[in-house]
Amino acid sequence: MPSNTHTVMITGASGYIAGWIVKLLLEAGHTVHATVRDPNKAASVAHLNAIAEKAPGTLKLFKADLLDADSFDAAMQGCDILMHTASPFVLDGFTDANEALVRPAVEGTRNVLNAALRCDTLKRVVLTSSVASVYGDATDMKGKRRSPKPTGIPPAALITIRTSTPRWPPSGKPGESMITRRPMPKTAGIWSRSTRGWCMARH
Repeated sequence: MPSNTHTVMITGASGYIAGWIVKLLLEAGHTVHATVRDPNKAASVAHLNAIAEKAPGTLKLFKADLLDADSFDAAMQGCDILMHTASPFVLDGFTDANEALVRPAVEGTRNVLNAALRCDTLKRVVLTSSVASVYGDATDMKGKRRSPKPTGIPPAALITIRTSTPRWPPSGKPGESMITRRPMPKTAGIWSRSTRGWCMARH
């Protein structure tokens, strides 16, 4: 195993993008702390365990929920890199788009980043995003009937919510909002920790 290995936390590890990240990290010999909603659900984590069995790296699964502010602390302990990929992606089966999609994405990102501020070992934070959250070719909707029921969110308000992402790290100014407008629903970026604190390394 390489001597320059890292302990990396991946949120939403059962997702498509996260799965490839986990695979590459394990094959490179790193230790991965992977968060999923239910580590005991074989259908969600079987592919991750299969990858870990053939790779030199170490996989550790942790239970976490985007809306549970304290559920990421245990998985983050001892990690020097955080990669936040978790975000809801559902096409049907819900009646309130804000509760099913928007609130978990925005509050979940805030919860993960606040947990990062509480972790002394963390040196770098990577936040991913996807153009699928803005537009696409609607392939996933093939064969599905659009619901005539309104989501309860006015179109203009939905655009505003979708283009919001938690500002991080917080400046500490009293009363300052943790939300800032961005051209993407969950802005991709990389932050690094130095002696002066956290700073944006790449966007």
